[in-house]
Amino acid sequence: MHQSALKFGKLFFDVYCNGLANATVVDIGSQNVNGSLKDVCPESLTYIGVDFVEENGVDIVLDDPYKLPFDDESIDVVVCSSCFEHSQFFWLLFLEIVRSLKPGGLLYLNAPSNGSFHRYPFDCWRFYPDSGKALVAWANREGYPLTLLESFIGDQSESNIEDGAAWHDFVAVFVKLAETKNCYETRIVDDLPNFTNGYSSISCSDLNETFISPDHLRTINLNHIVADRDGQIASLNQVVVEYYGQIASLNQAITERNRQIASFNQAVTERDGLIAGLNHAVAELDGRISALYSSRSWRLARPIRWSGRAARRLRSSLLEAPRLVYHQLPLSLGQRSAIRAWYYRLSGADLPGIIHECPESHPGALPQPTSPFTRAALTDAPVKILLIERTVPRQNQDAGSMMIHSFIRVFRDFGHAVTFLPIDLAYDPDYTPNLQALGVTCLHAPEVRSIQQHLAEAGTSYDIILACRPDHTDAMIPVLRAQCPQARLLYETIDLHFVREQRQAELEQNDRMRAHARWRKEQELRIAAAVDCTIVVSEQERQILLKENPKLYVEVIPVVGESFGCGAGFAERCDLVFIGGYEHRPNVDAVVYFVREILPMINQQRPEIRLHVVGSHPPTEITSLACGNVITHGFIPDITELMNQVKISVNPLRFGAGVKGKLITCMSYGVPCVGTSIAVEGMGIVSGRQALVVDTPEQFAAAVLRLYSDQTLWEYLSAEGMALAHQQFSLEVAAQGFTRIFNTVLSPAPRNDLQLERITSQEAYQQPARSHKQQHRQAIEAALASGGEPIITLGFCFVCGHEVAFHTDLMYGFSQPDGSHTPNWRERVVCPECQLNNRMRAAIHLFHLLCAPTPESHLYITEQTTPFFAWCQHHYPHVIGSEYLGDILPTGTTDSHGIRNESLTALSFTDNQFDAILSFDVIEHIPDYLQAFRECLRCLKPGGTMFFTVPFNHQSQHHIVRAELDEAGQIHHLLPPEYHGDPINANGCLCFYHFGWELLEQLRGLGFRDVAAYFYWSQRFGYLGCEQLLFRAVK
Repeated sequence: MHQSALKFGKLFFDVYCNGLANATVVDIGSQNVNGSLKDVCPESLTYIGVDFVEENGVDIVLDDPYKLPFDDESIDVVVCSSCFEHSQFFWLLFLEIVRSLKPGGLLYLNAPSNGSFHRYPFDCWRFYPDSGKALVAWANREGYPLTLLESFIGDQSESNIEDGAAWHDFVAVFVKLAETKNCYETRIVDDLPNFTNGYSSISCSDLNETFISPDHLRTINLNHIVADRDGQIASLNQVVVEYYGQIASLNQAITERNRQIASFNQAVTERDGLIAGLNHAVAELDGRISALYSSRSWRLARPIRWSGRAARRLRSSLLEAPRLVYHQLPLSLGQRSAIRAWYYRLSGADLPGIIHECPESHPGALPQPTSPFTRAALTDAPVKILLIERTVPRQNQDAGSMMIHSFIRVFRDFGHAVTFLPIDLAYDPDYTPNLQALGVTCLHAPEVRSIQQHLAEAGTSYDIILACRPDHTDAMIPVLRAQCPQARLLYETIDLHFVREQRQAELEQNDRMRAHARWRKEQELRIAAAVDCTIVVSEQERQILLKENPKLYVEVIPVVGESFGCGAGFAERCDLVFIGGYEHRPNVDAVVYFVREILPMINQQRPEIRLHVVGSHPPTEITSLACGNVITHGFIPDITELMNQVKISVNPLRFGAGVKGKLITCMSYGVPCVGTSIAVEGMGIVSGRQALVVDTPEQFAAAVLRLYSDQTLWEYLSAEGMALAHQQFSLEVAAQGFTRIFNTVLSPAPRNDLQLERITSQEAYQQPARSHKQQHRQAIEAALASGGEPIITLGFCFVCGHEVAFHTDLMYGFSQPDGSHTPNWRERVVCPECQLNNRMRAAIHLFHLLCAPTPESHLYITEQTTPFFAWCQHHYPHVIGSEYLGDILPTGTTDSHGIRNESLTALSFTDNQFDAILSFDVIEHIPDYLQAFRECLRCLKPGGTMFFTVPFNHQSQHHIVRAELDEAGQIHHLLPPEYHGDPINANGCLCFYHFGWELLEQLRGLGFRDVAAYFYWSQRFGYLGCEQLLFRAVK
């Protein structure tokens, strides 16, 4: 009930009912929907609520909506608000009301004269100004004395659109009398402003009469407003012309800037030549120094040491100067990206050549790797996310990339659509396909000419924008706010850069670095204040930001990764390891510091111990350290073998910030860690429990030697470290963090009708917030079903790709206590064109949304005679289906009808054969269901998906076992036998289980990851039924 209806109802009680005592008020259509007239009814009156549904505010439920259970002339007052427009035969209900009124009894009627179509469950009528007089004539014709005391149309200015103004309430008050002399001397309209087309029996005249509808009046006013706006636009156009002149001037300045950059590039080339000459000179000098040192001449040693330091300082200054120029020049994002791309090409980075020089050979010209149905599913995803990072994440090369790649996996596990936009617009042939395989839309040149172009074209489609790195985010916030006004901006810090830079400045006692760290702090605080949420990796960093600005919204999502497990024992291991990306200065410093200050003390007692230095982009400072006890591997694509060989991870960081991915990676492999306080900050590590924490070189060497020899301590730290990595740095921790963020910033809910919930445990399923959604969905479904069968609902068929009218009947429906039936929504919401029901259409839709198959995907479906398999076979060339035909045919062979025989407990397929296995309501018929899942896991490729449904008891942790098969092959029924339909066997197939939540943990124990139940609902797509779900697990 809208607010204006409540307002007029209260005015009726105030004007007409103040003098009544012990009177009975009957409210027709009393269900409390956003309020009820009971809320404004005087307490002195006896209130009775009447409706045809049993809901809040209803005292009497009608069996027949046109027959009131009251005696003739027994009621003092009847009120009816927001009801007559929904009554198919309101004139019959009107006569019933008049019959029940006492002589002199009052009838208050409120119904819309305007407003939008709104079924509840029908919307049939609107009431114009003369409706009250017509109703009196109808009552008189049927022999009832009835007089209209007053009527009017509520004006739009009475309230806001949201409060009911759009309905323009028609209000009428009747009395069951033939004449009204000396009856009710006041009227509502006497003191009511802003009404139209009123009538009062006192004056027997029409009041504020108008023949122009409120919508027409509003149109006239809008025309005046548009005319005024046109004048303003003309003025703004003149301003735009002036701006164009300014832009032309700016373009000229940019041309001059580009010329300066070209000169700078020439200077860089000359510098490179100078550096090459210096390198040659330094090499000669190094040879002379070695010769002189071997002469043992103390007199010559001092000047030679001085000359070596001077040469190193000269080389460092030559490299530093261009970097300072690059950071200080006022370059655009595009210019900086071009310079970065030039740098990476020269340094041998994995970028695909010069994009703008040979676009015809660039991978951007390749066709889309996803199927058209995957692209359609992503278009209708619950949430659409744009992720902006400096380049494509290389998750096995640095912690920042690992974290961003993990976030993308979390988003896709939620079923959200992710678009990845690298600042350099580069396609990485080694890593971009990895994202595309997850169903991520990857933008790159030449398909996208500029970031600004993409935002202008598609910015309004995004719900969430996640930007990384302060320099890029700071520059892009104004553009993102302008081009993506409805999107919520999230800023991922990776780490707090100003904290790291402050520490480096203090370590090196560098005033210039201190000044830059202060500037960086201002920048990062400015970004945090400008976005909707800032993401940090530890509670420590969160408190640092909140101390500076308590009004910020800051969430903690740590560096997360996989749990790999310990692959070898203490006695099988040797040596130390340091992992890191060496474009990150703290890692370079840590390795040099360890080799020079700590490793000699370790080798003095244990000369056989070696250090393995692993990571991408090692500079000369690192590679030059290679010797018998220092092995510099560089980048290793898969470090599993090495991590099962080394004994200890060393992390001697002297400056830095955030949570260190290198420790999480080593802990997840079961390799114990020794690190400094800075290395373990923000991780909740207790020294001696999950790792050893030491800060001086002597303490560090002693800790390594102790751990290297103590098997008991090693095994304890290994187990506790793996537990810490799983509990606090897993993908599920990130999923929980983003759930909090999305629930906060996406309020109200996202724009898409498809509702998809990822549930990983019974505890998550039982959260109170879910019950509110269920009640809302049940109310919608009850309204749809209230009209009887067939139930016709308009919607969009994902399979057909266009609007349809879904048909639902009561076949296989569920009996209710009152004798009525509710539809089996899962099986009986059928598309009239493709003839697929709710369950099949949802399976096709969500398979493409969650699993993102490509046209070349190899699929196995555990059915072959169903419409679902026929659809998949038509659209995917590499699909195999089967049925269980028993022992009459060897597994892996087909019968005369082409039906393949397979047993899920002993599949005939090879290992790692399929990208996905789809099974719908099959597993419950297999006594040894765990063996069936083991076989599916064996046949899936790494990263492949098990996508399935089974009968599921949402309230039970444990399975409900209905029947058992003993060793002799005899079936024992523990519950009454339950048989399901079988396309092969007319007698049906016995159901052994209704599964419970323990199934998810059992699948994880078998080796599946990302195991979750997905609850789905959508009125638009015809996915009705409040607890529909399916399961997904990844190998």
